Amino acid sequence: WFSRGIGGYSALDYLIKVQGFSFTQAVEALAGPNLSHPPPAVQAGLKEQGPRKLVLPQASRCATHIVSYLHGRGIDYDVIDYCIQTGRLYESLPYHNAVFVGRDQTGQSRYAALRGIPTAVHEANMIPGLTTKMLEKHASRIMVGFEECRALYKHPERIAVTGTPVRGDFFDLTHEEAKAALGMGKDEPLVVSFWGSLGASTMNRQMLDFFKKEKEDGYPFYHIHAVGGRGWETMQQEMQKAGLPGSHKLDVRKYIYDMAVVMRAADLVICRAGASTISEITALAVPTIIVPSPYVANNHQEKNARILAQHGGACLIREEESSGEKLYRTARDILASPTRLASMSRGMAELGILDATERIYNTVMELVK
Repeated sequence: WFSRGIGGYSALDYLIKVQGFSFTQAVEALAGPNLSHPPPAVQAGLKEQGPRKLVLPQASRCATHIVSYLHGRGIDYDVIDYCIQTGRLYESLPYHNAVFVGRDQTGQSRYAALRGIPTAVHEANMIPGLTTKMLEKHASRIMVGFEECRALYKHPERIAVTGTPVRGDFFDLTHEEAKAALGMGKDEPLVVSFWGSLGASTMNRQMLDFFKKEKEDGYPFYHIHAVGGRGWETMQQEMQKAGLPGSHKLDVRKYIYDMAVVMRAADLVICRAGASTISEITALAVPTIIVPSPYVANNHQEKNARILAQHGGACLIREEESSGEKLYRTARDILASPTRLASMSRGMAELGILDATERIYNTVMELVK
């Protein structure tokens, strides 16, 4: 029968194809006449369920997000408007998905489908920038650095306070270990100053006067300053004319390459108020003198700095009111008061978010679930 091409694979195959048995007869012939037929399988403990009620997501009062979303995928405005007006489509809360609703002949909702891509925006500055403003009405979540930011948005319920991540190596050493790595005693105060990688000509001129005041007072603290790329040669020339540095306690560099160690060792920082810097100094809880850059959009650096000053963590000095002497006097007075230093550190710690990366991850995962 194999050679005849009508079977040859199994005994069951032989009985059916050669002997002409039905499937049941073939099974009984092979298994015996007492073969029992088990009842249909029933899951243990399974209760018979009645019809389930369709529960639709909460509806938003507007459909701005889904109209933009669907039109961006090639659907004509008239079609979208028709679906909304006839109740076939609406925008959900809180994630602003497009909800398509199917109804029966009586108009009762029977089926629904969700469609939408959740969007999360991270705004590191105190006030929303242009991009954030443009995306606010479409974003499912806007992640910000401070609780005070919430009031600046039209949809505060979408705001998540996550902070901005800070490099992990900023916390590899303790404050005392970082000082030891720089060759300083734990009780020797350190001032760290910088104005960004490019530098700032006006502020570097003020720092030159700052250095001269340090020299006049016999270098009362350690000081590491980064000049930045612009003005480095000029600073070297001016320092040479003034007989600076004049002490190992004043360390003026083009860049600070070991920033994590230097910042961890700092007792006082003098800097601008960019978003990344704000995240670092609050996470480290280091007292700071801030001179915001006046050359940025919407004066956002001053607004960043003001929230730190309001919490007592920073001393804000506007650039037009700043001078080398004023910066030096302020730094000297802060360092001379352990009570003030401790109070400023607490103010910074109130704003510092050490688990920003985890918060951002959790916020995003909530959107995609």
